[in-house]
Amino acid sequence: MKSNFVLSLGLLLLLAHCSTFEAQQAPNPDATFANQLSLATNACGPAALLNSLRAGDASYQAAAAAITGSNDEKKLRHIVLKHGAKRSHSIPTRIRWSRRGINAADLTDVVNELHPAADVKFHHPSSSSTPLLQHSHQLLANSLEKGFPPIVSIRRYANGMPLDSHFISIIAVDAIAPKDAHHFGFTFIDPSGAKKLRGTITIDAQQPRLLKTSIPTSSFAKSPQLGTDILLDAMILRK
Repeated sequence: MKSNFVLSLGLLLLLAHCSTFEAQQAPNPDATFANQLSLATNACGPAALLNSLRAGDASYQAAAAAITGSNDEKKLRHIVLKHGAKRSHSIPTRIRWSRRGINAADLTDVVNELHPAADVKFHHPSSSSTPLLQHSHQLLANSLEKGFPPIVSIRRYANGMPLDSHFISIIAVDAIAPKDAHHFGFTFIDPSGAKKLRGTITIDAQQPRLLKTSIPTSSFAKSPQLGTDILLDAMILRK
């Protein structure tokens, strides 16, 4: 009887702690950020990687500084030519980098090569335990607290069909208000222009296993097609 009481009390304390979902910020949110356009329009992955390292703790900043190149264009080129030219583990029939850019699983491998102690993981939001929004917030906040600003892959859909994708670096997440647990705000670095912008992640009421991303001031949000949605597709983070 006593053990059941202790277990119940522990569960209540855990729920109380996990229900706070507090705000969290990157260690170095005012870093100098890289613009993907200094190399190519499809260099959002390497640029987001460099931006997350620079906004991270001292060890990640050192990893960014150690990348070969005297400027951002040369550093991004080094990432593409040295690390992007390796065989993909996720798609063994091709190399990591192509004209379409790089996928999130391969970009995760590149982060761990540039910082062997980084131990970042690739995570699909759809594999999160419920509630999806709160668990995703917790993962992003934990990574920020551990010193690595998460790299997030977002994908644009039109009528359920994927169109294109983009990488951004999340440098801060707002707290989830108890009275409105359906969304939370975040601050991110858009590598297209190296801009610090604001966005919102919302649970889709019609499809509760999907997270919609609103980034109205980003150029990626300006779609030529009507009726498009931008979904949070994958996260690269410290767990």
